[in-house]
Amino acid sequence: MKVLVTGTIGHLGFNLIKGLLKSLVLSSILVFTTISCQGPTNAQPGLKKTEVVGIGISGVKKQDYMEGEVLVKFRNDANRQAIEKIIRDLDLEIIKVVSVPNLYLLKIRSDSTVQESINHLKQFEEVDYSEPNYIRYSQ
Repeated sequence: MKVLVTGTIGHLGFNLIKGLLKSLVLSSILVFTTISCQGPTNAQPGLKKTEVVGIGISGVKKQDYMEGEVLVKFRNDANRQAIEKIIRDLDLEIIKVVSVPNLYLLKIRSDSTVQESINHLKQFEEVDYSEPNYIRYSQ
């Protein structure tokens, strides 16, 4: 279907709509660019940008993580008393149980670094893996 608009009013109306659409598109691009260039708005105290010395279970090589926190997955056959003893011996504190069975988010209460705590945790046979509490950003 073809619509033919003739006369001065039709031509002016078309140019007006064309100009409004152009302004709307340019404004949308400007707003999107401004928002996306601001970076994450959920910055948290303790956030540390670092090179990770090892590759965690998630497979990332470089990532931000929360300083003073580690994720620890204890083996499924590890009993509660053994887990509590490890946590106590390494001066860690349970922030929360992330998932059952045995995935814990732990706070480092000592002066140990995240990497030192991970190295200590790996020495226990009850520990399946441990890694920093990585910060994930949506893209």
